Amino acid sequence: MKHLFIAVLVSLLLAGCGKSYCARDRQAAQASHRFDAITAGMKREAVIEKLGGAKSKTEQGRLRWEDRYDAENYTSLEVGFDQTDAAVFIEKNERKQDVR
Repeated sequence: MKHLFIAVLVSLLLAGCGKSYCARDRQAAQASHRFDAITAGMKREAVIEKLGGAKSKTEQGRLRWEDRYDAENYTSLEVGFDQTDAAVFIEKNERKQDVR
């Protein structure tokens, strides 16, 4: 009886998660995990080694990475470096809009 209850509970939980939304949520979690690995004091070379080349550079000279899941949803990271190439500014932004 206990196994039946667990099976029904899991089925109900999975039924509420559309395929594309689950994939987007997995992608967002992976990006968030990668971006969370960047910490103050890391050298520019180490950040680029972990994340690959930056997608763009801001007007303030910060490097910007962005993972997009569709036209409206993304996770982005901006990192600013000082004169010694150490990370001194780190800002992560996420937009996950549920349009079910």
